[in-house]
Amino acid sequence: MLARFVVALSVLWSSTALADKADPPPGPYRGVTASIDGRFVAKWTIDAVSISTDGGKSFAPALDHPGEVSAAALDARGTLYVVRGTSVGVQSGTSERWSTVPGVISISDMIVAGPNVVLQALVAAVGDDDPAERIVVSRDAGRSWTARPEWQVGNFQTTVALADDGTIDYISGWEAACGGGYQSRFHGSIASETLSDGRWSMDAPTTATPTLSGVAYALDESCVPGQTALCADTTRGVVAVRLDHPYAVPAGTYQLFSRALGKRSIVLMGSALVMLDGTRGRVLATNAPAQVSSFSGTAQGEAWVIADGQVRHFTGAAWVR
Repeated sequence: MLARFVVALSVLWSSTALADKADPPPGPYRGVTASIDGRFVAKWTIDAVSISTDGGKSFAPALDHPGEVSAAALDARGTLYVVRGTSVGVQSGTSERWSTVPGVISISDMIVAGPNVVLQALVAAVGDDDPAERIVVSRDAGRSWTARPEWQVGNFQTTVALADDGTIDYISGWEAACGGGYQSRFHGSIASETLSDGRWSMDAPTTATPTLSGVAYALDESCVPGQTALCADTTRGVVAVRLDHPYAVPAGTYQLFSRALGKRSIVLMGSALVMLDGTRGRVLATNAPAQVSSFSGTAQGEAWVIADGQVRHFTGAAWVR
């Protein structure tokens, strides 16, 4: 499922000219990510990654390496991180390096902020323990890795917010085969072996969304009885987010895509793209494409998505291919 995890490590450095590589095949794309200012954009298929340094006007191949691509991320300066198998590649300009994450069977997700990298990974058995989902962190831009076995990770969705200073806030869900379940929220620093329990008052396993501002969000009925709405978990309890434009969340909406932007967050819920600031929301668009599988938003209110295997870009005025 989704999620966002010191060991000796060998790192291979090389410098490669992008122009010497073949352009990746067009879709179906698996993911897209953008830097917080929107200047850098990366998109990927199962086999190939390409990066744009001009806001998506043009793309060039990046970080070719054995293994299928399972995740990619960009930091604020445009440094690109890519997961292939159990290896993480880092590209800055034309220089790239690769490292293998020790003790990991597979990596399902990644988030990056500053020099901090957080992986969600299936970690090999240690002693009498079975293989288990764990968070693995790097505080030096992927040069070394530390598993955090003390941090709790559920068997369902895990969603992470990460800051440049290493502050982490995440919500993880546990679901029983016979039905029922719950989510827990945790807060602290990736430098710490233990985290503090965070405030979480809803039961929304597929839409629970942490932020870097202390507020957490979900699509739930707890703030507007009998109606699914965007709810905020605050120090004053669970309240409905006040939107500047009326929008009814479509019935059967079970995904809330999000990107933490410091004190703000940008989210995609149903067909609505919304910039959130605490318990207030500014609706940027209400005509987002259907069948979205990947999302990344920017501080300027733009967004990139994968919809039905293809890349779509919200420019601030319209969705374009």
